[in-house]
Amino acid sequence: MIEAVSPIVEWHIRNLLNFLTEATPVAEIAPADAIFVFGSSSNADLRARFAAQLWREQKAPGIIFTGGPWKLGSEQPDFDTEAEFCFDLARREGVPSEALFHEKQSSNTKENVQLGVRVLREAGINPESLILVSFPPHLRRVCATFRQQFPEIEVVGSTWEPLDLSLFVNEPARWIGRLVGEVTRLGTYALKGDIAPVEIPATVKRSWSCLKALYGER
Repeated sequence: MIEAVSPIVEWHIRNLLNFLTEATPVAEIAPADAIFVFGSSSNADLRARFAAQLWREQKAPGIIFTGGPWKLGSEQPDFDTEAEFCFDLARREGVPSEALFHEKQSSNTKENVQLGVRVLREAGINPESLILVSFPPHLRRVCATFRQQFPEIEVVGSTWEPLDLSLFVNEPARWIGRLVGEVTRLGTYALKGDIAPVEIPATVKRSWSCLKALYGER
């Protein structure tokens, strides 16, 4: 149990996490045309290593890393972009360079999707199926983005170990607020036409309302 929050707040946190983390267990994922990794200034190393693990398990013949320049304060001195950092790490994890691709201009999820698919197609890969790797609570939105932008491509979300709930103890306003913000973005981005509409269950809406009142949103 999270000691810094009440049992009911912990239940609401888990409820949002379970809904937002649209992931399929690795053992149940069918082989796809590529592993598509979304950029991030945080946990980039986890994404790269997990993508390399999927490649070693022959879930796809190649990996594409997306993500432009680092956010201020999270820079890696040897790499200008998130994608280049992940590319190098995957190579050091044993994935050969010819199985790796990167897109290093995107600055948001929609650009990750559009520019990443462009890179694959320019490399002669016209994907019909992709395994998407991202921060766990980001997975439902990245899947919805693909379903709107490229409905002809079948996508499945995947991620490393479940989030350590201690995150919500150490920085509750940041991490709980981020969960709340993710649910909000599912609605606002669908209205903009960036993602496919996502049905939000009533129980998730109640958890969203409760946590937003307590912690705000990011």
